[in-house]
Amino acid sequence: MTPKIAVTNRASSALVAAEITSINGTYGSACADHTDGDPWSASPNGGSLAHPELYVIKNNATCRLTVTEVVVGSTVYGAGPAIELAQSYAEEASAFKDDVEDPVDFYGNARIDSLAFSADFTIDVIVSDDPNTSISGSKQGTFATQSSTVVVGNVDAPNDTVDLSAFALTTDIDDVVAEVSGFATLNVGSRPGDDYAIHHGQLSGAASPETIADAYDAATKKGEVEDGLQIAAADFALGGEDLTSGPARRTLIVRATAEGVTSYQLIVLSFSKP
Repeated sequence: MTPKIAVTNRASSALVAAEITSINGTYGSACADHTDGDPWSASPNGGSLAHPELYVIKNNATCRLTVTEVVVGSTVYGAGPAIELAQSYAEEASAFKDDVEDPVDFYGNARIDSLAFSADFTIDVIVSDDPNTSISGSKQGTFATQSSTVVVGNVDAPNDTVDLSAFALTTDIDDVVAEVSGFATLNVGSRPGDDYAIHHGQLSGAASPETIADAYDAATKKGEVEDGLQIAAADFALGGEDLTSGPARRTLIVRATAEGVTSYQLIVLSFSKP
């Protein structure tokens, strides 16, 4: 299987993606037809190669590749540290220099689209002046909550609260949600709700009871309220949300019902990029 090399330039200096003529690296010990540490080269634009062209035997899923150098024109920039390719970018960008004693010339990161090697594969390379724009999807999102109520008849609306201190959300370099983990904790107030549902979007206290009831019925994640209830982060279905232009919002609809009459508390959770 042979690679395609895709280069993304985020540098404001003279270095541009089009000037990257090749990348160099090494094979791991489990790469069939190669010896551990054997060098390889690959080019995004048909440039000259310092080493034999990169290839991996089909379905050699245990093979691991490492990027050690980026070649710009005739200058070779070494990576510190070298980048072992995975399907997500490394946690921290590597510094690239044309001499170990010189200042950093630029920062870079890389990933591979598949480690199965069942078909031709793509290696994505990012170069930048700033190490923070070449990091992986490890940027931690920020959260906010806002509560409102809709009271029907003489039934008091709940006054529960949500604690997001155990909730974690990370985004990739394009501010798309890459992973969520942990949970949101629902703590009951002096007027606890009976049950809850998660609505995808924002509902406010200006919404009619009928609109809220419809949203509750349409929700796929529901449950009974209890103090200290841990609602899994995955239940908020945030994976793949693009946070570039603003936060993703989910509304926790908490119901209190007495003698067939229902009042609502609406807790809007806003999930923002770093």
